[in-house]
Order: sequence, then structure tokens, then C-alpha cells
Amino acid sequence: MNNNDHSENLLKEGGLSSKREMDVKHALLMRHESLGKELQEFDSVISRLQEEYTSKLEELKTKKKPLEEALHHVEALLHFEGCYLDSNTAGTMTSTTVSLDTKSSATDAAFQLLTEIHQPLHYKEIALKLQERNLYIPGKDPAATLLSRINRDSRFKRAKKRGTYALSPWRLRDTKKKRRKIQKVRKR
Repeated sequence: MNNNDHSENLLKEGGLSSKREMDVKHALLMRHESLGKELQEFDSVISRLQEEYTSKLEELKTKKKPLEEALHHVEALLHFEGCYLDSNTAGTMTSTTVSLDTKSSATDAAFQLLTEIHQPLHYKEIALKLQERNLYIPGKDPAATLLSRINRDSRFKRAKKRGTYALSPWRLRDTKKKRRKIQKVRKR
């Protein structure tokens, strides 16, 4: 039995008498069948494309992972060198600004800190206060790194106590001159 016979039987069973009603029902059944086939074709195309894009997506994800790891390592190295990244969104780096004040940033911050508090501080206290302000001082021992940089900067001078530093413009007793005098006396 073909589709036409089947649709005619269905129409006769429903008690339809007019030929026109039968033609409309037959046309609707044919349209239903063609739409069903078209829908199946779309479903098969969609599932095939999903499989293709899923495999491509997985491939891209595997390529992305080493790039993310490399980026993380570069950021860590930049942070170690005293460079800071400012990202506007959490998790992704959409807009980054790098400040490259590497060696001078720690001494500049120490200078600003001593200017603000107006008193000499031990170099370890200076390093601790800078770290509290989220300033990264690179090196194995940040306080020792800061001490090394402060010693080379003419804006700072050693205060009376050992390891304590002040700003050069401040009027403090110069311990270096006193040491030199003691060394000259000892040599005689």
C-alpha cells in the first residue's frame, strides 16, 4: 500500500465525503512528511557539525593550555623583576599596563615612605612597610635587596643605629665620618 492509498483510507475512515477535503488532507499529510524528512536532514547536519566543532574546540583547548602556562610564567618573572601587571578583569588579561620601574621603584618608594613618616627606620622595617603597601621587592631576601639599593642611593644615609636609614637632607650625626676618625686613630 502506497502513501496515497494510506492517506485515502485515513480520510475515508474519518468519514470525509468531499473530494476537496480529501485533497487538503492529502496535501497536509504530504507536507508533514516532507517537513519531517527535512527536519531529519537538519538534525543530521547539526550533529555532524557538533562533532566537527567539538573536536576542533578540544584541539584549540589543548593548544591554549601551554600558552596560558607560558603567560603565567612570564607574569611571575615580570613580578620577580619588579614589574607589575594591572588587569581590569579577573581571570583574563584584557587590558594590561606594565610599569617598568624595576631598580628605582623600591628606592623611590622607600624615599617616599621616609618622607611621609619623618623619622629614620631600620631597613627591615622599611622593607616590611613597603611590602604592606603591595610593593614587590625582588630577590631571595627583599630586605637585603632594599639595603643594597639604599646604600647605593645618595638620597639616603645611615643614621645613628646600625641598619637604620634616614634621608640625606635630614640633620643627623654622620656615622661614616666618625668611623673614619676611629679607623685613623687605630692605624696610628
